[in-house]
Amino acid sequence: MLFRSMVGSGAARRPTDPILSSSRVLRAPRALAARGLIGTALLALAMAPALPLRAQGWQQAPTVPTDMRDTLATISKDSKLYQIYQLYRENRDGLQKGAERVSLAEAIRRGLATSPILAATVSEIQASEWSNIAVGREWVPSLTLRTSDPGVLGYSTRTTSFQFKKDGSGPVENTIYSHGFTTNPYANLAWSFFDPSRVVRQTALSSVSNSLRNRLTFSTRELILAIQSAYTNLQEALEREKDTIELFNQAVHVYIGAHTAQRPAGEVSRLEAQAVSLLISRVNAHKQSIQAADAMARLINLEPGKLALPSEKPELLPAWTLSRMDSIQRALLRREELQANAWDVKALQSDARAIRLRALPALALSSQIKRVGGNVIAGTLTGGQSGTLTRSSGFESFVGLTFDWKVFDGGIRDAEANAKDARARQSMANGVQTRLQIGQQVEDAYAT
Repeated sequence: MLFRSMVGSGAARRPTDPILSSSRVLRAPRALAARGLIGTALLALAMAPALPLRAQGWQQAPTVPTDMRDTLATISKDSKLYQIYQLYRENRDGLQKGAERVSLAEAIRRGLATSPILAATVSEIQASEWSNIAVGREWVPSLTLRTSDPGVLGYSTRTTSFQFKKDGSGPVENTIYSHGFTTNPYANLAWSFFDPSRVVRQTALSSVSNSLRNRLTFSTRELILAIQSAYTNLQEALEREKDTIELFNQAVHVYIGAHTAQRPAGEVSRLEAQAVSLLISRVNAHKQSIQAADAMARLINLEPGKLALPSEKPELLPAWTLSRMDSIQRALLRREELQANAWDVKALQSDARAIRLRALPALALSSQIKRVGGNVIAGTLTGGQSGTLTRSSGFESFVGLTFDWKVFDGGIRDAEANAKDARARQSMANGVQTRLQIGQQVEDAYAT
């Protein structure tokens, strides 16, 4: 699995990396060696001249029960050995009954289907694609229906006072008023058919989407690798626990035999201490199994408090066949991080170009049709004359070519474009660093 991660196997494939098999091959001798040393010590103790019958029984590897509670109870239920073993069995039996058995394929399927990180990345990709669609639809004409004040059918009032002076006379004040109902709805049709930055902005957003897709593939592959690693680690933890179980059961068998044969107290005490030591190792191995099961449960997003156990037996995988240089070249070609980085650089460069293209004018075709109507009474408050009622009804319209051109902005556009260029160079430098890290990862994988 480690090599698959190094070279970028693709998210949809089931990893079958030989590195795990190498790791299993390396770990197995260590487990067997530990088991052999302890077994040799027990064998030497059992084959001592004081216990000739036990020596023969040990060499024949007698079958012992898997649950040693009844056997230990024949000596004393108050002993620490029995009490610790009782607690261990209760915990282990509860785990075996309550844990859910899953295959590797089912664990990967659940992890991918319930991962919040993958779901968030998918939503981010969708947001980027919709933004790209929105920029493309700027080319479509827009139709707007509006009303000017005072609304669709509103009542308005207006009063104005002013003074004027004629030659040879004092100032005269006059007040003009108007009030009545007016309605002025109108429709605007606009078509921005030329925007120099539109295509470049679409290119930038497409690059962002492609970058996110590569990151999604990378996250998916990393999650598959993590699940497979957790699944294999759990299998190994259970195998180690199984080894300690067999050693402990045999040690208890020797201890019970010595106690039944009424061997010297010191000898029985040493055998009991040996059994307690193996029981502690068994408890520690069980703790590691629980931790490994919890790690896998988190990766496949089980409910809190629930654990999972593998339904498949561990298997050795074939050796990795590619050379070191071929593996590095394959990794540099297929790793999604590098592809995402390339798209990030292109997106930033496109953003910088789009900002600079804003210096060109944007052309649009605009038109408006407006209905004018109202009943307004207007007059003057001086002279005792009544107001005049005016009724209006009709349409106003126009059509024309407009443009938006910011000739000078104090250098803001240029500064923003330079900032995007700097971020593009930063992203390229990060890509170089990523290439070096990928090569180092493959080298390290070969070294281990």
